[in-house]
Amino acid sequence: GDVLSLYLDGEVILAEHSLVKAKKQINFIVEENSTSLLVLFAHNLGKAPPNTAAIAISDGVETYKFKLKADMDSSEAISLMYYPK
Repeated sequence: GDVLSLYLDGEVILAEHSLVKAKKQINFIVEENSTSLLVLFAHNLGKAPPNTAAIAISDGVETYKFKLKADMDSSEAISLMYYPK
């Protein structure tokens, strides 16, 4: 019953999504030599607060896995930094 949204630098990249076990793929671009903020926002608390989402981010070479949590008072975020070698 968890409903959440994901924001990248203040722009919605996933709107009011109901969490399910199946993976949801979202493609987005982070500009070179920049930092972006990915924020998990909870629209409700579901059956077992807080809302928790497992997130895997791939840069095309490696995949990084995170868990983000959010409730009605706070949201967690990941700072994404892309500085190519």
